[in-house]
Amino acid sequence: MNRREFLKLTAESAILMATTGIRKAIAEENAPKRLIFYFTATGNSLYIAKELGGELISIPQIIKNADLNYTADEIGIIYPIYQSKAPEIVQKFIKKAKLTAPYKFAIGTYGKKQCNAVELFDELAKENGYTFDYINTMLMVDNFLPRFDMNEELKIDKHEDEQLQQIKADLNAHKKWHQPVTQEDRDFRNSIVKQYGEMLPVCGGILAQKMLKINVVKSVNLLYALPKKEPSEREVFCR
Repeated sequence: MNRREFLKLTAESAILMATTGIRKAIAEENAPKRLIFYFTATGNSLYIAKELGGELISIPQIIKNADLNYTADEIGIIYPIYQSKAPEIVQKFIKKAKLTAPYKFAIGTYGKKQCNAVELFDELAKENGYTFDYINTMLMVDNFLPRFDMNEELKIDKHEDEQLQQIKADLNAHKKWHQPVTQEDRDFRNSIVKQYGEMLPVCGGILAQKMLKINVVKSVNLLYALPKKEPSEREVFCR
């Protein structure tokens, strides 16, 4: 290869690289903007939020802001299911925020029973003027420490990867779907409410104290020595 051929090849390579870079930049600029608002305690919901991608925003860190107006192409809410409902802090956020997006989705994580969590979230959303296109739940390791043995939980294959891949595919396709709720799901929740009463969905703390006669929040704080500056993230029934 002579000098002229070498210079020609180098120039063509440079043009190709520049064109590829421009195309990539345009693709990234035109990609849908996804905002994900999340609440997590021990990490399950945060893990899902990270896997789904987009800009992540912690609900406890913004809940006291005066301006909660957000606009994006896609807006998602990831949360742990507490007594079949979204945690109280998530409910407050939905009531207080103004979320504008042509596609909205919500994923609730749970470890044992989701009951009728999907339709309860749908009711919450509609009461506050929102229609969520996609609402689903994801079964994960149950880390409600006072009741479940984590060593035993980790042995159970809950097919988390398969669930997550399906959710990713659904969201990328902008699927409009709510996970079906059965009468058995409703009846199970009603039996819990009948036995223990309707309680604030604060991580199962109140329910756990009634069931186990212990101070759950205190026990988890001792185990994890979590900082006291964010009490909302020290609630139990943590996902």
